[in-house]
Amino acid sequence: NMQSKAFVLEALAYHTPDNSGESSQPYILNYKVNDFSGEITLYPLTEQSIDLSAHLHEGVNTVQLEFVGNRSMELNLQQVNPLPFNNKKSSDLSLHAEFDKASYKQSDLAIYHVQVANTSRQILPQSVAIIAIPTGMNINPDELQFLTKQKICDFYEIKDNLIYLYWEEMNVSEKVNISLPFVCEVSGKYTVSACSVYKYYQPENKAFYLPKSILIE
Repeated sequence: NMQSKAFVLEALAYHTPDNSGESSQPYILNYKVNDFSGEITLYPLTEQSIDLSAHLHEGVNTVQLEFVGNRSMELNLQQVNPLPFNNKKSSDLSLHAEFDKASYKQSDLAIYHVQVANTSRQILPQSVAIIAIPTGMNINPDELQFLTKQKICDFYEIKDNLIYLYWEEMNVSEKVNISLPFVCEVSGKYTVSACSVYKYYQPENKAFYLPKSILIE
C-alpha cells in the first residue's frame, strides 16, 4: 500500500552471460495498480521504467508485482514529485493520444496521434505537453522539425525519453493535432506511459491521458 502521489516502478534485470544462449532472452514483469493490470517486457542489461501515476487515486493505493523468469532482478519503487489526480482534464487544458493501430511489426512506422486543446474561455499563455517515447520504439530527432516548420508548436525538445512541446499561447477553444512518427524496433507488448499537458507556471495542475497498450511482433 502507498499514499496517492506519483510513483515510478523501475525494473533492472541483471544476469551473467553464459554459453547457453539464454542471456539474450527477455523477461516479463506483470503488475497491478489498483484495478489496472499490465505487463512490461524486460531485456537483459537494460533499465526500464513504468509511470504509474495515471492509475493512482486519492487515498491508499495497492501495487502488486509478479516477475516471470529464472534470473535475479532488482525492483525499486520510487516516489517522485507529487501530482494531482485530475487525470481526465485540468481546468483549462485537455489531451488525447492514440496510435493509428493496436499492433505492429518490427521496423513498422507507428503514427502517434495527439490532440491538445484549450478548454477554457480565454487565451492561455505558455502551455506545455509532455509525450513519452514508447518502450520498444524510437524517433529520429530530425523527424520532429516539422513541428516548428509547420507552426504546430513554438518550440520542442527531447529530454531522455520524453518529448516536450511548448506553445507561447493557445487561442480560445484551439485544438492542436500532432502526428508523431515512431519506428518499431523491439518486439513485445508495451504499456504506453501517460501523456500530460499543463500551463507552464502551473505544473501542479496537469491533465493526463493514458493511451492503450501496443503490440510489436
